[in-house]
Amino acid sequence: MNFKVLFVLLLTVLSVAVVPGLKGDAPVMKVDQTTGEVWRGRFDAQGRQHGYCTRHDRDGNLIQEDEFQHGTCVFRRRFDTAGNLTLELREGEDYHLVQIFPQD
Repeated sequence: MNFKVLFVLLLTVLSVAVVPGLKGDAPVMKVDQTTGEVWRGRFDAQGRQHGYCTRHDRDGNLIQEDEFQHGTCVFRRRFDTAGNLTLELREGEDYHLVQIFPQD
């Protein structure tokens, strides 16, 4: 068999089998026209938030960062305009968000 035919056959098989498997959910960016805030994140196949999401103000300062697992928030941090951490929530043992910072 000709090596060119084998190469084309192998390339075809890899493009059909491997390339779709590497495809992930495309990142989404939304801009609030009134406040100028920019939200970046991803959604799963059912349209639920999934993965790491961020929100920045008009000047590019980080306001909030979240992590979602198929629509359920498992982590959240909020920052003030100076960049100081004001709130941190993490998923606890009972699968509810527990306030980590500030501690009361």
